[in-house]
Amino acid sequence: MKNPIHLLLCNLLLFSVNAHSQTEWEIQSRTFKIIPKNSLDISNVSSNGATLHNWIAESKENKKQNRITARSGVLSLYVNGASNRISFDIEDINNNPSQYKYPVQNADGKTEYTQDIYWGVTVYMAGVDGKEYHIQYLFNNKGAKGGNYGIVNTYRPKSQSFSMSGKGVLHGTFDTGWQSCYGLPSKVKITLEENDHCKIDFDDYSITGADFASVDGVRRVEFNLYAGAKIRVYNLKVEKQSIYAKVSSFITAGDSRMRDGSYYQAASEYSKAIDKGYKNYDIYFKRANAYFASEFYNNAIDDCTKAISYKSTTDAYLLRGKAKLLKSDASGIDDLKKGGSEGLALIREMELDKATTPNTPSSGNGKQYIATGSGFILTSNGVIVTNHHVIDGAKGIDVLVNWKGQVHTVNAKVLISDKTNDISLLQIDDSSFTKFPVLPYAVKTSIQDVGTSVFALGYPMSDILGEEIKVTDGIISSRTGYQGDIVTYQISAPIQSGNSGGPLFDKQGNIVGITNAGVPDAQNVGYAIKTSYLKNLIDVAPTTIMLPANNSIAGLPFTEKIKRLTPYVVLIKIY
Repeated sequence: MKNPIHLLLCNLLLFSVNAHSQTEWEIQSRTFKIIPKNSLDISNVSSNGATLHNWIAESKENKKQNRITARSGVLSLYVNGASNRISFDIEDINNNPSQYKYPVQNADGKTEYTQDIYWGVTVYMAGVDGKEYHIQYLFNNKGAKGGNYGIVNTYRPKSQSFSMSGKGVLHGTFDTGWQSCYGLPSKVKITLEENDHCKIDFDDYSITGADFASVDGVRRVEFNLYAGAKIRVYNLKVEKQSIYAKVSSFITAGDSRMRDGSYYQAASEYSKAIDKGYKNYDIYFKRANAYFASEFYNNAIDDCTKAISYKSTTDAYLLRGKAKLLKSDASGIDDLKKGGSEGLALIREMELDKATTPNTPSSGNGKQYIATGSGFILTSNGVIVTNHHVIDGAKGIDVLVNWKGQVHTVNAKVLISDKTNDISLLQIDDSSFTKFPVLPYAVKTSIQDVGTSVFALGYPMSDILGEEIKVTDGIISSRTGYQGDIVTYQISAPIQSGNSGGPLFDKQGNIVGITNAGVPDAQNVGYAIKTSYLKNLIDVAPTTIMLPANNSIAGLPFTEKIKRLTPYVVLIKIY
């Protein structure tokens, strides 16, 4: 039963579905070093760039025989694993490349002019077979581009797939061979993707590059310059795909579920992101809101605590404070004090409620009840089964029992409780109580089949619907519960707040489960704890308990079963 303060807290929900700015790629801290080969002139060297110039001319005879030697600048790095990216900008800084002439000094000290100013980029990759492969792209100031790749420099026709047979496992698609184009590339991106793929792309260029399979990593990048070529390489970066990029679809789905009011499903989506390793303030606070709206207050408290461990905010303290108070935890007031102006306003409203709103009595005893749940009789001497979360944090427990033909309110105490599996055993602790008649049902601890017909008895939303027992029926939909939880069944019998702790019967009237959760925004989705876990708790209880084993109502009509069972299903009130 919810008092006015309870209703106040429940109505003041705090939803936050806006994530802090996230990026899909995170720059890795690296110092780049370009090493010259074959007397290549390298200047203006910084941590992320350099100028490269091959000023050495070849002899006329070498030129005629097309034996001009390239000089190389090697970028030394090794990047392995999926979801990494290397990128850099390239600028051709020849004085007047459109003239196709560049003055250089040959070996004899005479000035000559180059007619073709070539430069290129070669990417060396490691295959999953441990062998090294490369792909080379060549550019010149005539506006032509080519590519060759493999262990040997073999040109390929455009748009042809390739497989380096005899050389290893590397294979893929090379988008083009020599091709006319306009302009030179401004940026090169080398991306290691999932499933051992490596993609090479050129921004602002007519050719996309190549897509390789079976790549273990990138070993190095070479910048190849022929006589006269002069380029500037800058903005060298190695980036790793952020965890956020891998889980953003789950977060987006969770945010959408929150806006739709599908709070339990939202929590499920956020859990998927957390399970993938995305753990920070934002995601825990999002899930805390989803759990709070679903009335899973213990979960909301835990997630708020995790969120606060990353970042202390008034929002997180405010939400945790409300959840604690709804679980009768007085420390929630301390959290509300840290919850900013809204938290302080809530404290003032609650104080006003206490001063102006009379307590809601129960059976004339003047107690202020803060929550209700259901339970069932396990033994004739007054052992009762319910959920741990029903009585968690209770200062006192009252149980409404149908005893000797009348409804009585009796005190109860916790005998033993299992927080992990959400089961508690209570013992009636009242001098007026003696003993129940023989129980008409048995408790079956065997695992039930999917499709088994079941029905639940309990007292859902008793503050609104009244204190008359309610029945819902359905089937066992799955042998596992939320996210594959093996402790619970998923059932189609509707379960509402207040049903928690009540019995789940099969069609013969045997108890096969303990209802513990429903999904408010989902039709015909509820959960019930398997009775085998009740048996485990009984085995370690401080007193000997025998499970009821005799069913005397199996052959009765359904309506008659309900009449016979009703006296053994109890309404639990906590204060």
